[in-house]
Amino acid sequence: MRRDALVLEHSLNTRQGAALAHALEFATIDIGQFEALFPGVSRRTLQRDLRGMADRGLLVAEGATNNLLYRLRLQE
Repeated sequence: MRRDALVLEHSLNTRQGAALAHALEFATIDIGQFEALFPGVSRRTLQRDLRGMADRGLLVAEGATNNLLYRLRLQE
């Protein structure tokens, strides 16, 4: 339910909604985990999806370029 509200509030696409669901369950997501969820989608598209979520304040990027980890950041 929380995921659905955030998807609507932030106008997230289907992939971003799935990434958010993963982050809500595990607190983080990385590009490899996201690629496993959407194997037919280019890595660059998935990176843009994660960056868009970070730009909206839902995720915080941590680490080096090749090892970025996106941590959940939600305002309660």
